[in-house]
Amino acid sequence: MQNHISTKVDMHFHTKLSGWEKDDNYILSLAKDKWIKTVVATDKDIINKDFYNKANKIGLITCYWVEITVVWHKWEKIQILAYMKEVSQELELILDKSRKEANKWDRYLPRLRDLKIAFEWSNSVLSLADPSKVFPYTWEFKNNIDMYIHNWINAIEINSLTSKSWVHTILHTTKDSWLYTTFWSNSYLESHWDFWETNHYLDIPIIRREIKKLRKVLF
Repeated sequence: MQNHISTKVDMHFHTKLSGWEKDDNYILSLAKDKWIKTVVATDKDIINKDFYNKANKIGLITCYWVEITVVWHKWEKIQILAYMKEVSQELELILDKSRKEANKWDRYLPRLRDLKIAFEWSNSVLSLADPSKVFPYTWEFKNNIDMYIHNWINAIEINSLTSKSWVHTILHTTKDSWLYTTFWSNSYLESHWDFWETNHYLDIPIIRREIKKLRKVLF
């Protein structure tokens, strides 16, 4: 583990396995060119172990990861970014079933509480991806976030395009609830033009503080 806490990090982008047309070698080369120190790709419903091994081999900081669509109360769908040191057999089974039924109109989707079983015994971070996509208003987020925390969510994402009001709300919530904060790319854009674009509403000391917290559990 490196002693210096670098703020050059991206924990939410996709590889060729789920949406980005570029291969692993290109992405890792781009990361090196941009001096990114921590790279964690969040492919949908699949863990890219080749990328993990290649990143480790060239000295980048990384962990295992996956983006999972889960169903929550009233059967609404939410995106969870899962980061872990080890991959459990329970998680592999959930992802395998989800991939096999991906093209069915009534496809299987895990429930949020299913993830508790998959991650219960591992050092892991389960982050709610871009909460502004889930909650229309920040006050609604603040009023309901405890339900997610009680169902194993322990982090909130701030991406490169998160607005000032949402950044303030997320930082206040994570501080009060002892949650982690995960970072960066606006992964809804398939071109990933904003790969390691820092959100300009965040100060460097805040980013460094949050990365330090994540490194203790993940890296």
